[in-house]
Amino acid sequence: MKSAEFSPSYIVAIQYGAFVPSAEFAKKFRVPVLHVEVDLDTTDVVPVCERVKLKFDIELIANRQILVVDNTITTGKTLRMTLDEIGKVDGVKLISCVVYRPSLNSPNYGSPDHLLFQSRRRVTPLLR
Repeated sequence: MKSAEFSPSYIVAIQYGAFVPSAEFAKKFRVPVLHVEVDLDTTDVVPVCERVKLKFDIELIANRQILVVDNTITTGKTLRMTLDEIGKVDGVKLISCVVYRPSLNSPNYGSPDHLLFQSRRRVTPLLR
């Protein structure tokens, strides 16, 4: 991601593991980190996103460039719901980045604009 092409006004970290990579992006671009809270359904082996909540005033991001960061993507549902929610704000330009995708063989709600690491094999979750 070249900073000359995209210069975000804010980094939006999706709850749980995205705070550390978001802090690194914030340091590089010298911008603040905002936060999205995630409600998960944990009744299945793999937790599923039920709802995302923006934990900031949406007027803050109107007509701005925003980098949305998630730590991992399994189905893409959390990222898609976050992008859809932020995309409702007037004039916002979104770029998404995910640190890790554990498998090529998963249901897909969409792909991030940037993916840093991806496994080429099916990965078994550590916790069941």
